[in-house]
Amino acid sequence: MLAALLICAAVCKANQFKEKELAQRVADSDLVVIGTVEELLECGARQVGECSPHSATAVVMVSDVLKGVPPSELLFRCNEPMVESSPGACHPGRKYLLFLRADANGVFHSVNGPYGAIDVGKGWLTGAEPEPECTQVSN
Repeated sequence: MLAALLICAAVCKANQFKEKELAQRVADSDLVVIGTVEELLECGARQVGECSPHSATAVVMVSDVLKGVPPSELLFRCNEPMVESSPGACHPGRKYLLFLRADANGVFHSVNGPYGAIDVGKGWLTGAEPEPECTQVSN
């Protein structure tokens, strides 16, 4: 029984991505940008390459370019068919640091699975939760 559990655990870990060093992620990327997910595209909405029920493509509004030249419309596969390779960065309105490689269809994918898309919302440098917005109370 113990041997079966160990084999199962090894098989489950086989699909996990190891986090690459920052320099390696940059080197492996065609494009490194900071951008905000503007919208999610449904399969068939536009030419976005292979569609499946387990994948999602986002339109990203680029605010900063750290490497490469982004296209006028950046299509980012924010969820991949293989769960372990999904960056999970599919939240409209959120800003991400993205390490990307283009496929033959011009859709960009994370170079390091979940480690290729980093949420850089408020407090991302300090790890602090965003503070609630304050409203001034008049007397």
